[in-house]
Amino acid sequence: MTSGSGTSGRRSGPESARFTGRRLRSAFSSWRASIRGTDVVLASVVAALSLGLGAYLFARAQAATHLAFTERAQHLQAAVTEGLRLPQEDLTALSSFLEAVSETTRRQFRLLAQPMLRRHRLVYAFEWLPVVRESERSLYEEEARNAGLTSYRFWEITDGKRREAGHRDYYVPIHYMEPPSALALGFDVAADPLRWTTAETARDSGVIAASHPFNLIEDAGNSDASPVVAMYAPVYRGGDPGTEAARRDALSGFAMAIFRAAPLVSNAAVTVDASDLGLVLRDPEAIENRLLAERPKDAARLPQRTGFNLEFPVEFADRRWTLSVFALPGAFLPGKRGAVGFASAGVVGEPSWHASASHPARCWSPVGLATSLLRSPRLRRILVHTLHRPTAGIRVRFERRVPFESGRGRARDAGPRRDARCGRREREQLVEDRAVDE
Repeated sequence: MTSGSGTSGRRSGPESARFTGRRLRSAFSSWRASIRGTDVVLASVVAALSLGLGAYLFARAQAATHLAFTERAQHLQAAVTEGLRLPQEDLTALSSFLEAVSETTRRQFRLLAQPMLRRHRLVYAFEWLPVVRESERSLYEEEARNAGLTSYRFWEITDGKRREAGHRDYYVPIHYMEPPSALALGFDVAADPLRWTTAETARDSGVIAASHPFNLIEDAGNSDASPVVAMYAPVYRGGDPGTEAARRDALSGFAMAIFRAAPLVSNAAVTVDASDLGLVLRDPEAIENRLLAERPKDAARLPQRTGFNLEFPVEFADRRWTLSVFALPGAFLPGKRGAVGFASAGVVGEPSWHASASHPARCWSPVGLATSLLRSPRLRRILVHTLHRPTAGIRVRFERRVPFESGRGRARDAGPRRDARCGRREREQLVEDRAVDE
């Protein structure tokens, strides 16, 4: 009895409550032996279907994200095109007025241009450039001085320096300008080959012609200033004659609108909520200053994802620009949580659920193995002893070695009977341990 109690005491101590390698191997062998072929086949089919459905959901999420990007990019392209169209409409109205009247005063031009500038604040300036013969030069210069422009004169740029315009048959100066700028008034466009080429195109075609991007004279020395674009609308005496030769003879001058493309494009992006989009507007035919606008700053250097970058042609006057729209880093990413979660649940959870439903021991996934271990009464008892090791050991030793002596009406031999019951339970536990070990 004493030796049995001692052996049983060793078994019920902390060491008997540990997971031994032999017990784990035995549980693993039982788990493997319980696997049936039908369970594996059924679980494989369901796992494949789960993976397929997960891939389908992810493909749908990708398609929906790409569609959303395409729609946003198209809206942005339409907003940019609309923004570029508004200055052209105002310039057409201005040129029609100048063509309808034989002469226009500085005050009349101001009254006509100011409402247009208030309506479209992104336009830098409206200008009137008359064709002035050599014999009329002094009259135009005197008119400007009498209007308060005391230093007004026809001038040009030669070798990068500003000087008074030389004598020639005709001049095309910036005579009226709203808002006025003393740095630009009087500049002879006919003396600048780059600007005059665009003006000649408008003169011979009879329609508005747009220049390549260039830097304003007023922006000299300002490296942060964005380039501008000038639109020339020809004005003829008596209306458009219809032929190139007749247009040259009937040319009265040019109405011109100047604007910066960068703020115009940024304003268009705000109207369509293009916060997740980057854009770059270029003039592919320009020799210099091909970059008209970009958003955000240095957008042309940002990486672009395949499938999330589009190029649109932008028709503007007689020019054809290129608008590149792309998704910013971290934007327009397809949702993966639903697809991955569904596939993972099908692959990991289905074998356990199926096996548990058919037989609790046939759980061949990691989740199923854990379920099988927890279903074992013996292993649950070991786990309980492990978690409550100090108190369990004290309680067993106390019940075994110290008889219960306190309390009225109780016999002193209650201790041996309690010790016998403890020994019987521990002997039964030892038999179970040996069966598991075998």
